[in-house]
Amino acid sequence: MYRSDVLCFVLILIAFPFSLMAGETCTGVDNLSYSTTDKIHVNGHAMHIKGVNWYGFETPTYSLDGLYERPLGAILDLVSSHGFNLLRIPITADLVINMDTRMPANINYNQNPSLQGMTSMQVMDALFDAAAARGITILVDMHMFDPSQAGTTPPLWYSTSCTWDPSVEGDNVANGRCVDVFPVCINNMDGECVMYTEQVVLDAWVTFIQRYANRWNFFGVDLMNEPHEPAIWGSGGITSSYPTDWASAAERLSNSIMTRVPAFKGLFIVQGISNYRINPWCENTTLLHQVEQHWWGGNFEQVRCRPLALADNSRLVYSPHQYGPSIYMQANFQQPNFPANMPDVWNIHFGSVVQLTGKAMLIGEWGGPLDGAKGEVWLNAFADYLIAKDLRDNIFWALNPNRNSDTPGILLDWYNIDAPKMPLIARVQPNPTAFTVSGSTVCFTTDTQTSTTGTNSYSSSSSLSSSSSSSSSSSSSTSSQSSSSVTTADDGVTGTTAGPSTMASTTSASTPTSADSMASSSLASSTATSSSMGALPLTTSSTTLEEASSANSLMVAVSSVMFSVLLLCV
Repeated sequence: MYRSDVLCFVLILIAFPFSLMAGETCTGVDNLSYSTTDKIHVNGHAMHIKGVNWYGFETPTYSLDGLYERPLGAILDLVSSHGFNLLRIPITADLVINMDTRMPANINYNQNPSLQGMTSMQVMDALFDAAAARGITILVDMHMFDPSQAGTTPPLWYSTSCTWDPSVEGDNVANGRCVDVFPVCINNMDGECVMYTEQVVLDAWVTFIQRYANRWNFFGVDLMNEPHEPAIWGSGGITSSYPTDWASAAERLSNSIMTRVPAFKGLFIVQGISNYRINPWCENTTLLHQVEQHWWGGNFEQVRCRPLALADNSRLVYSPHQYGPSIYMQANFQQPNFPANMPDVWNIHFGSVVQLTGKAMLIGEWGGPLDGAKGEVWLNAFADYLIAKDLRDNIFWALNPNRNSDTPGILLDWYNIDAPKMPLIARVQPNPTAFTVSGSTVCFTTDTQTSTTGTNSYSSSSSLSSSSSSSSSSSSSTSSQSSSSVTTADDGVTGTTAGPSTMASTTSASTPTSADSMASSSLASSTATSSSMGALPLTTSSTTLEEASSANSLMVAVSSVMFSVLLLCV
C-alpha cells in the first residue's frame, strides 16, 4: 500500500464520524437549488432560515448602511457568528436600471479599501461574494421603485397615484379610501420623471437576476414590498381602468422571470396585501372576518379562495410582515385579553395558509423593541405563536442599529450585538441550516428541525408566562448589556485591515420608516374569541440553542474541509 493510500484511508476514517455528527450534505456550487413544499428546501433537504434584513441600497446612498463605519467583511462576520444564514436586501428598480452609473455614498474606504471606485452594483457583487464565503444566502426585495421614494412605500407593483374619497373609511387615515388609480411618473435622483410600468419593473428584475443567477447563495426574489390599498387579492375592490390585483401580478412576474431567466434556481417570495375591508372575492366563505386590521403585506385571508398558481409552484413562498404596538396601536393590541387574543387574529390573517395550500411560509419582517411594555409582550407572544405553528423560518427587521426608531435592530451599534434579542430569535429558529464553502463545493447541515408537539398547538397562558419571564430577564440584563464586541477591522474582501482609529466620523443617511410598514386605520374592534388550542411546553434553554447552532456550524465546517480533502483521494 502506498503512503498516499494510507493517508486517504486515515482521512476517510476521520471524516466519516464527523459527517455523521454534523448531518451534512455536500454538492458542487452549480448543483445547489431551492424548492418548496409546505417547507423550504435546499437540494431536497429542509432549509431552516434564520434571517435578518439589511437596508441601505434602496436609499439615496445607494449603499449598504454601516459601511461608513465598519468593513463589509467584519459586519458579515458578526452576522454569521450568531447563526444568521440569510440576508434580505432591499433594492430599487432605479439601482438596476442605472447600474453602470449609480455610485455608492457614505462608504469609509479606509475601512473598505477593496470597494474603492466600485459602482453600487459592484458593491452588490462584493456582498454576494463575501456573504457566500461565510455561508450566508441572499434574498433581494424590490422595496420601492426609486430612492426618491425613501420614507414611503408604493402600494402597487407599478408607479401609481390614487383618487381619494375622504368620506369613505380606508387604509389612509387622512385621505379616506382610494377609489381610483392612475399611473404616474416618479422624479428620480437625476431629476428625470420615470414611468415605472409593470414592464419596466419586470425588466429590472430580469436584469438583476441574470447578473446573479449562477450564484449558489442567491436564495430568491421578494417581488414587491408590502402591497397595500388599493391592492386586492383576486377580484373585487375598486373599479379602475388599471390593475390592482396583486395575486395575478405576482403570478405574471414570477412566470415571466422563469421564462426569461431559466438559469435562475431561486424562489419567488410573495407578500400579502393590507386591505381590511371584506374582499368580495372571498366574502361568501365560512370564514368570519372577525379581525379587520392588517399590516401592509400581512393579509392572506383571500388565499383560501384564490391560492397562487405559478408555472412552477415548487418555487413559491408566501411571506407576511407582522409588527406590534411599537409601530401602530391596532385595536387588537388594546383588547383586555391581549396577547391571548392574538393567535386567533394571526390564524385568520396568515396562519392557516400552509395548511390550506401546502406551500411554505417565510416571515419576511417582524421586530420591535424589548421595552418591558406591550411591544415586548407582543414580541414574545408572536415568537410563541411561530413556534407553535411551526412557522420558524423568519427574517428579523433589521440588522441596522437605528436605536431611535420604533423597530431598533439586532445591533446596538455596528460593533455590538443587542444580546437580549438573541435568545428570542434563537428560540424561534434554534437550528438554522449552516452552509460552508470550500472551492467549488458547498456543504450544508441536514439536521432534523427541532419540533414542538407536532400538532401545531398553542397556549395563550404559555404566551403570557413566557412573555413576562422574558421581559423580566431582558430588563435585568439591559443595565449591563453584555454585548459581544468584535474589534477586527478586516474588510473581508481583500484581507486589508484598518484600525478603529481610521474610522471616518460620518453618519448614515439611510432612514427607514417605521420598519417600512404601516397599519390599517380601521377603528373596528376585534371580536376574536379566546384561543382554544392546546398548551405548548417551552422548556429549551435559548442560550443552549444558540450555542448548539454555533457548534453545528463548526462541525459542518470541519466536515466540509474533510470532504474537500477526500476529493483528492478519488
